[in-house]
Amino acid sequence: MENYSKLLSKEDFEVINERFGTDLVYNDARHYRAGQVIWNLWKNPMNPANVIEKKEEKPKED
Repeated sequence: MENYSKLLSKEDFEVINERFGTDLVYNDARHYRAGQVIWNLWKNPMNPANVIEKKEEKPKED
């Protein structure tokens, strides 16, 4: 995993709140940091959900 955090936008917070049923506020520093943690764990390439999606995207070789 790369060692960085994505700078989140207000739209990213809308996605996080919708997807995970949270009520994080963009202008609250603690909520912002929690949003970064959620986003980075969700988008982590080692997340089992992401591994399954990547396997399905690969074209089958004949």
